[in-house]
Order: sequence, then structure tokens, then C-alpha cells
Amino acid sequence: MRSCWQPEPGGRHNRTIRSAGAPICAAPIAAAGQQRDSGRAGPPRLDRRRAPRVNKSSQLRATLSGERPVQVIGAHNGLGARIAEDAGFDAVWASGLEISTAAGVPDANILTMTQLLDAAQQMHHATRLPVICDCDTGFGNSNNVIHMVKRYEAAGIAAVCMEDKLFPKVNSFVPGRQDLAPMAEFVGKLMAAKHAQASDDFFVIARVEALIAGWGMQEALKRAEAYRKAGADAILIHSKQRTPDEILAFLKQWDHRSPVVVVPTTYPQLTASELKAAGADIVIYANHGLRAGIGAMQQTFAEIIEAEGAMTVVDELAPMTEVFRLQGMLRMKEQEKEFLRTGAKPVRILVPAGGDIDLPADLAEIVDAGGPRALLDLYGKPLIERQMDAFALAGAQDISLVGPIAPAQVTLGNLGLVDSRAESLLGTVHAGLTARPCPAGGAVIICYSDILFGEPVARRIVNCDADIGVLVDRSFSESDRGRTKALDYVFTDPAPDESGRVLDTTRSYAVQHIGKQIDPREAHFEFIGMLSLSEVGYATVMQRYATWSRERAGQPFGNAASFEQATLTDFLQELIDAGESVVALEQDRGWMEIHDFDDYKAAIAQLSRE
Repeated sequence: MRSCWQPEPGGRHNRTIRSAGAPICAAPIAAAGQQRDSGRAGPPRLDRRRAPRVNKSSQLRATLSGERPVQVIGAHNGLGARIAEDAGFDAVWASGLEISTAAGVPDANILTMTQLLDAAQQMHHATRLPVICDCDTGFGNSNNVIHMVKRYEAAGIAAVCMEDKLFPKVNSFVPGRQDLAPMAEFVGKLMAAKHAQASDDFFVIARVEALIAGWGMQEALKRAEAYRKAGADAILIHSKQRTPDEILAFLKQWDHRSPVVVVPTTYPQLTASELKAAGADIVIYANHGLRAGIGAMQQTFAEIIEAEGAMTVVDELAPMTEVFRLQGMLRMKEQEKEFLRTGAKPVRILVPAGGDIDLPADLAEIVDAGGPRALLDLYGKPLIERQMDAFALAGAQDISLVGPIAPAQVTLGNLGLVDSRAESLLGTVHAGLTARPCPAGGAVIICYSDILFGEPVARRIVNCDADIGVLVDRSFSESDRGRTKALDYVFTDPAPDESGRVLDTTRSYAVQHIGKQIDPREAHFEFIGMLSLSEVGYATVMQRYATWSRERAGQPFGNAASFEQATLTDFLQELIDAGESVVALEQDRGWMEIHDFDDYKAAIAQLSRE
């Protein structure tokens, strides 16, 4: 299948788990879909949040005054306008043909001015490029034209283009009637349009259809001159010939009397620079985006029907990250962080996917894109997405995966990525904390990438009010102590109440010891793999890490042979030994670890029953 899109190259034990609920809406990854270098100097790429308001008519005139040709591409919605800007075009043509086709009606004055203006406004708001609107015959007589110009100019449109046909018009490339309006009538419309505009910069283009109608070159020149004298800012000369000869002849005889617009739909042989050299100033590729999209959709749809599935086309499709980028979802999420106030403390979540918790060999074959355990598919969703769902239900949506993850491996737009090549889990955690610091007045949570849990677990750690808090569970049994994987145990003061039923299910304890070195017979809890840091706790951890990475490099650290090989629990034990308070928050089940293939099968079994 041919496509325009080119993809980038590119523990603990089982618990009864509660449902995490429905997935949340996703947003683009920050690194996805960077703008391509078109090789041409385009309009300035401004920060959308800080972009000053620009008169787009003035912007169009400034571009027109340059030495290179003004290249314009047709579109029918905001998506097309954004893609046009990314590609490096100078302006967008709000094509009547494209808008009509997108609405499923003929290009024959079927749509109203309001419908065409609505589509044009979508494009205007989606891009920083000027929008030139195809306004057919002006939607009526001179009175309608006056109303049209006022509405379009007030909407921020840079230019309008009217053609000298009778209403209702028919698309210029449709055989049959191509009736021209009397020249005097169209001159009156142009004069009305120029009289109605509020700004001197608003741009009015007169489209000459004499060559389309077969009235000859002299009629085309005569009409163009009359329209120029009536105040038209540019002349659009249209032709349906298969060669550019007719257009070149007009340009030669016109001899730069005023700017000229050409539409090389049927004569694509010349480049924009060649047309500029011949006397054209603006080149409009009026419907190429629409036609490319139609071909791609027809082929994709046919392949899906033939294959009875999308397996043959999925690799040719633009990734969802690109869809979200074009939507502007990332900008929306940034604005939410800056302006949205819910009353809850801001929480940032980091999921380390590198260091010593990388995917074991027995699960490698079932992970999408050959990535880490966080990308392991669990009954239709990767593990990281199920974590995101649970945290979202608990009110926390700022989540990032930390590790050596290529953007092409991830299709979840709402997931941030932090690149880290650290060889240890502690190093990976520190890289995440450095790149995504604790938000003001909030907390940052470290969540291991190999645990599956529901909303109650997520909410327990999100609501932690300790400066340094770890989530623990005491439901491990004697059989768990015989597992081949060493667990991270926790010893607290006071010890938990062993009397049976208790009233308080949200108790917390001071951690005395944590790690694999604890005798399981003496352990009170198991560390689930979640750590919460307040602003104070974050500052403490970062300061201690900076000091110890200098002073204890190459030396034994916690239960590790050296600081460079230390785990997160090694670091937490050193904090405790240094006098820092680490609080254990008790959680009663509701989670499970995906460490090996048996864990994976158990998780699938539970999820399939939901």
C-alpha cells in the first residue's frame, strides 16, 4: 500500500486486582511529529501560546512583495491547514471544491456563504498562515458581496477570491455550461468589495474565467484590465488546458500590470519558480491534498475489506501520536498545567523502564515493538496504559516513561517520554526526577513499570501526605517466601496489628528497614513498588543523591556492591540510616506483579473476567 506517511526508523507477586476503569483521552508525545524542514524560508514559527496577533492580510502582502513565488495549497478544514503550515506553504486556499466535496455535494453553489465561512474559520484558527477564500461568484449581487467582505474580514480571513461567472456556477473543469457574468456587473461587485473592506491590507482577487468559457485571450485580457482598474488586488487567470501555453501567453501580454495568481491543476509541468519568472506571483495547488486523501482512503478501505482486518495497512498509517500533534493536544495539556485549577495537588508520575527492571527473556516476544515490560500487552492494552488509566481515575494524568524508549515504540499520546541510558534502576529514577521535577505544591510519584493495579491503589499513593512515602502490603504468605525472585520486604515501627479485623484501613508506619536483605520471617510488609515525594522529600532525595554520587562512588551502598549498582530500596535504606523519615502506607491487595510468564497468564485470566 502506498502512503504519504513515513514512520520513524526506528519481584512481587499476584494479587486480586480491581478494574482500573475506562481509558482516558490521550494527548501527543512531546517529541512526536517535529516540523519538517521544507528547505524554503516560510513564515516565522512562533510559540502558539505567546504568538502576537498578526494581521494576516498584511502578512500575505509582505510575502507577495518578496522575490520568490507565493505557494498556496488547497484545504477544506483545520487539519489540512495545519499540514500545509508544517509543509512550508505560504498560505492556505479555502477551496470551494474541497469544502463541497468534503460535504458530499457538487461544487456548484450548493453550500451557503455561512457554511463556506465556517470551514474557512476552522482553517484560520488552526494555522498561522494567511487563508485565501474561494468565494465563488460572491454569493449574489453587490449587496451580498458587501456583506460577504465584512464577514470574512471580521473573521480574520486574509483574502477573498470571486470569479466572473453567473450564479449558480459550475466547477471550471466540468464540461458543459460555463456562463460568464457581464463584465460591468462583475466590476460593480469588485468596487463594492473594495469599498466594504475595513483595512487597506484586505486582499481581493478577481478570477477571470474567459479562457475556461472559451471566450479567448483578448476577452481575458480585457476583463483582467477592467477588474484591475476596479480595484482588484490581483488577477487570477484560470485555464483547463493540459499545457501551460495559454497561461504563459496571458502572462506575457499582461506584463506585470498587477499581481497574477495561477492554478496549475491541469498543467503541472512548470515549477513555481518558472511560473514566477514568467510573470505569475501566486501559485495555488488548489485540490491536491483532497485528491491525495481520496486515493489513500480508497486504497486503505479496500484493503481492509479484502483482508477482513487492518493488519495489511496498519504499518502505513500515521501513528496516533501524529494525530494528536496535529490536533494540538500537547498544547492543550500544557495549558491545562498552567491554568487548570481543580483544588487537588498537582501530581507527576514517573515510570522507570530501564536499569534493573528491564523485560526478562520469557516475555520479550509478546511486547510490542520489542520494548520494555511497560509495553507488554495485557488483554488489548499495554501495561503502561492500564497504569495510566488507574492514575487518571485517581486524578493524576501527568505520567512519563523513563528509559531507553524510542518514540516510535509508543503509541500513547498522553504518555511523556524521558530518555535515560542509566544502567541501574536508581540511575533511571534520578534521570526521571531531573527531567520531570516535583511540581510546585504537589508531589512526584515513582511507580515501577511491572505492576498492574486499579484505582484504589493509585488513589492511595496519590493522596499520600508524607514527604517520603512508600506503598506496602502485608498480604504476602508463606508460599510467596519460596519464590525464586527475591522480594523487597519492609520492617516498620510500630509493627502492624495482627489481631485480625481493624477499623483503620489507611494506617501508616515508620519504616526502619527496607530491601531484599530482610529475613522474610521478620518482615511486616512487602514494598509494592510505589514511592511518593513531596516538594520537601524531592529536595531531600535530589540533594542526597548529588552528595552520595560524589562521595560514595565505587563504594558499597545499601545492599549493593557500589553506588552505581544501587537499587531504589538501597537508596531508601541509606536515607533512613541518615536520619530521614520514610513512611509506609498500607494497602490491602488490589495489585499484582508481572514478573514472569506465569504472572502474565494470571493477569490475563483476571482481566478476562472483568
